[in-house]
Amino acid sequence: MPPPRPRPSSSVPTRSRPTSTRPRPWSRPLPESPRNRRRSHPNPRVAGNRIELWGRVVGDPEVRVTPRGTVVMRLIVDCASRPGEKLAFSVVMTGDGVRRLGGELRARDEVTVTGSLRAVVRRTPSGLAENLFEVIAEAIEPKK
Repeated sequence: MPPPRPRPSSSVPTRSRPTSTRPRPWSRPLPESPRNRRRSHPNPRVAGNRIELWGRVVGDPEVRVTPRGTVVMRLIVDCASRPGEKLAFSVVMTGDGVRRLGGELRARDEVTVTGSLRAVVRRTPSGLAENLFEVIAEAIEPKK
């Protein structure tokens, strides 16, 4: 009976192929550029979502109370700078002062709105999805 073969230890390489000294493509450092920089998260949060707009109120503001008792005001502000141009934003405001502003604002009043943009998906009567933006107002100031 032949003697048993010794087992290879963990420090002895088990491959018989010669190793190459050429660097592997994945081991090379990437050139420094904004495109190659690693991010901490694949979809970083957007900071600084602020908007300030001024224009005329289209129609009377709609003020309603939710079932929980929150007062909500909706209005449309036309911000077009030239005749014939169409640029209108839906504005939503809640909180203190909504009742006062709702009774004070009328159609064609000039206002300044400060707030943030929010993306909204609504369904049309035909069932199609419609992507819109609305302004969540922190402050609405009537111009005098």
